[in-house]
Amino acid sequence: MDASPENLSDCPVTIDTQVSGFAPDSLALLDQSLEFTWYEGRETYNPYPHTTGWRTLPFSVVSCLLEHEGVTQMAGRPPEVIGPGDVHLIPTGLPHKSDVLGQEGAHACWIHFTFRLLGGLDLFSLLEAPLKITDPAQAADARAVVTAVNESYALPGDQPLACLARRRVAVSRLLGWLLEVCPAKPHLPTLLDNSQRLRAAWEHLHAHYADPLDRDALVALTGLSRSRFHTLFHQLTGMGPMQYVKQRRIQAAQVLLLTTTLPIQTVATTVGYPDAFHFTRLFTAVVGCCPRTFRQRYTRAAGAEA
Repeated sequence: MDASPENLSDCPVTIDTQVSGFAPDSLALLDQSLEFTWYEGRETYNPYPHTTGWRTLPFSVVSCLLEHEGVTQMAGRPPEVIGPGDVHLIPTGLPHKSDVLGQEGAHACWIHFTFRLLGGLDLFSLLEAPLKITDPAQAADARAVVTAVNESYALPGDQPLACLARRRVAVSRLLGWLLEVCPAKPHLPTLLDNSQRLRAAWEHLHAHYADPLDRDALVALTGLSRSRFHTLFHQLTGMGPMQYVKQRRIQAAQVLLLTTTLPIQTVATTVGYPDAFHFTRLFTAVVGCCPRTFRQRYTRAAGAEA
């Protein structure tokens, strides 16, 4: 399962940033920094019984149920029955589980991906994501978009220009669909302006997340006071810088566990935890299982998405 970042900043699209109350250049800055990563996706059939178990993933999930029924639950929310034609959407890092509901099993197409801004800020930090999408037109669009993105990543390597062109079109359609079904968080123009003011800190954090964190140096990059920096950071992420770095490290570890065969000690060191025992304890607290179990569960479930 190869991570394949696609920077969309080269798309020939000009955005008018002087409308809708947005600060000048805020949207242009986000457009230039927007990155998409495709991890895996396909169409699968899951026989009964099948469950993902409670899990926390380092990428977002869009799953379109084609036949039969399933049930999805996100932490803190009641279970939602997903019927034929319905779509469920799970943002990065949210604990959830999905189960096949009936004896017939479940037939679905799905994609694992991330959209990130300013070097690492997840797009869903600016959006309110519904767990379940039942509108027939929106669900049909989701199926078409998910299929198009997955097919674009399956193109043979001897067609690089055709592959790039189809990926850009498909990924742009996926982004458009997400923005259609996910309402913007309150005060989005302010959030965008604040994210721009923190850009240097975002870029430093995501380039050096495995290094020891110097909070004062991070604040100095933005030119803000320490209290103002922490206020804006919390408004955007819902957490402080130290907690955010821990989350980023654990997500990076999850990606390494899923995409490589590196020993757990090596994974721990790579993401900034030279003490494997300490890493395992933190990983278990965030993800809900130890690194070894996480890798084994995903390997057994590879190719299945309820």
